[in-house]
Amino acid sequence: MNKFNIVIFSLLLFIFNLNKINAQDIQIENRIFETMILNQVSKGSTNFYVSCDRPKTFFKVESFLEQSTLKDVPKNILHELEKKYDKYNEIKQWDCNLLKELKLPEGFLISDKCLASKKKKIILENTKERITVFTISNPIFDDKKEHCIVDVVISKYKGSFQASSYILKFIYGKWVILEEFGFVIS
Repeated sequence: MNKFNIVIFSLLLFIFNLNKINAQDIQIENRIFETMILNQVSKGSTNFYVSCDRPKTFFKVESFLEQSTLKDVPKNILHELEKKYDKYNEIKQWDCNLLKELKLPEGFLISDKCLASKKKKIILENTKERITVFTISNPIFDDKKEHCIVDVVISKYKGSFQASSYILKFIYGKWVILEEFGFVIS
């Protein structure tokens, strides 16, 4: 095998592994989405929309330590999460098909398609009654993808919202919410 073939083979192997890693990351993020929607349903939420938007997640160690009752989360994990907030936190969109995959009974979701930004704005501005729109932020993970921070914003009508942050841990093959913290109401 000549050097050119070796370089091409190495490059193809690298691209294949990169695609495999990206697919795994997407699958992990989708499980976070599912966990957060099911958490809202378990709280009694019905008849709601879900936004396609994935805004940036806010996370600072100092704020977490002030607002959280969890004292046993290792500091190195918290610092990894903060570093990811500073470096890799970007605005994205959720996959619209995720809501269909949840197969929630009728009455929970107003639509099994998530709302695009413009449609969300129109609905919140033009609806006279209170409605509920959940927005789930872009998850931030530690290096081993065993801990996660995500924000959830619940909009009821234009200019009104409540938000909180969640810390999750991957335990026995499932994402488990350890705590909700950082409440904001407007």
